[in-house]
Amino acid sequence: MFSYYPRSAAEFLIVAEALLALLSLPSAPAALVARVQGALEALARAYVDAVANHRAGISAQDAARAARDVADTACDRKGMAFIQAVKYREGGEAVLGELRQSWGGEAPNLLFARPDADQVATLDRFFALTDARADLSLPKNAYEEFKAAHEEMKRLVRAEEAADAARDTLSAAVKTAERAFAPAYRFFIRELLFNEGEDTVRDNLPRFER
Repeated sequence: MFSYYPRSAAEFLIVAEALLALLSLPSAPAALVARVQGALEALARAYVDAVANHRAGISAQDAARAARDVADTACDRKGMAFIQAVKYREGGEAVLGELRQSWGGEAPNLLFARPDADQVATLDRFFALTDARADLSLPKNAYEEFKAAHEEMKRLVRAEEAADAARDTLSAAVKTAERAFAPAYRFFIRELLFNEGEDTVRDNLPRFER
């Protein structure tokens, strides 16, 4: 059994691409090309473009996630290096105890295991509180490197959040384009079968196993 009517998103993409390819195919029947041109062509192109944009959005999201992972690892390493530098200075344990209160009192490994957005917010507060204190003796280079790594991680967490939101928008655009294209294509097939005959449909358009 087979059907000329697509059901899945993958099948709708196949027929949309087939319609657009048909328009530039020299052997395509002129009457069929004329029926595709215009509104159906525009809907097919909108659907194909929406799918392409969504795929690009997925790639951008993957790239943003990978960059955030790298920045997260770097921030964790710089943070642990800073904590170790504090710990082994004179009076380090006491200073470290005060610093821990600035990030909530938990062990460093638990701090750096927090979800990224939570870790960013916690470290924002930590750096704000620490920068406001003039009485702490800190290893300056290790502190500044930790702070810079945190800022980079924060930037990339925000970039990933933006990529996630963009992908959601692009996914919705695909659904909107499919909802517009699907009934127009079904009507096109029904009219074509009635007016041109099944041979024309079979010889020029996709069909699907059922």
